[in-house]
Amino acid sequence: MMLLTIWAEKIENKGEDAFPASLIDEENGTGIIAVADGLGGAGSTPYEIAEKTFTGAFLASRLAVQITEQTFFTQNPDLENFTEKLQNNLLTGFRLKIAQLDDKRSKLRTRLIKRLPTTIAGIVFRVEEGANIQQNVYHTEAFWAGDSRVYVLKQTGLQQISQDNLVQNLDAFENLLQDSPISNCISAEGDFILFSQKNIFQEPIILLAATDGCFNYLPTPLHFEYYLLATLHHPQICSLEMWQQALTWAFEANAGDDFSLALVTLGYETFEQLKFATLDRLITLKKLIFSDKTPQQQWEEYKKNYYSSQILQNS
Repeated sequence: MMLLTIWAEKIENKGEDAFPASLIDEENGTGIIAVADGLGGAGSTPYEIAEKTFTGAFLASRLAVQITEQTFFTQNPDLENFTEKLQNNLLTGFRLKIAQLDDKRSKLRTRLIKRLPTTIAGIVFRVEEGANIQQNVYHTEAFWAGDSRVYVLKQTGLQQISQDNLVQNLDAFENLLQDSPISNCISAEGDFILFSQKNIFQEPIILLAATDGCFNYLPTPLHFEYYLLATLHHPQICSLEMWQQALTWAFEANAGDDFSLALVTLGYETFEQLKFATLDRLITLKKLIFSDKTPQQQWEEYKKNYYSSQILQNS
């Protein structure tokens, strides 16, 4: 297993994305990655802590990641129904935090103001070892609230596991153009749903969690996968650390917001093996992106595979 995290803020010490969670227990074959993006508009209420002022959005994203990590430590290696336990811990943790802050302004009740609002997206996993690494089985449980996303990258391409919680029913390409408001997020109000989905994968994969700063400023959803693979296969990239730096530069050149991403590779023994296994996919993706098709036509072809790992939610 190889872990990679990237994180950047547009304004130093004011970033509303928390540093990603990325934990692995190699002895038990379990792990978790997660990201959280505090909502700056709804969470603009300032709070003073130790003579420093922080927005509710800043505090919320960091609290969400902290609670997620603590839940993993507490439940590991028994990760059954992880999302249910995490939702309970988030409810309790956020209520305790807002009571501790005890800010009168935080007691307002409107649709525009929430106390400590943040998105969250992550995935826990367990490796069922086979006779060799190629025969491993990967049991996963993705969880999310808001528009941060969980993905799986297979040899057939990138697939979004999570489902964006938006007011409008838009797909990933439509939302780049219309940018719908979020319909569900973690907050101290406690009126949120932590959605989840379990998947079992029987092939080498890359699991990813990313905030919207990674993908909302790109021309199409295809370009997110393209940047992942193009930076990996740059001729000068020969280590995980170099890929991490190249990927950070790529997103910094495009993002108009803070961004954070965590990924873990499963089923790849070396960095060189990872590059070899994903080369054909990069070639296929390049042909589509640099074809004479319009962005809409590219998306129509790409999305045939993009949603293959989703199971529609009932609510």
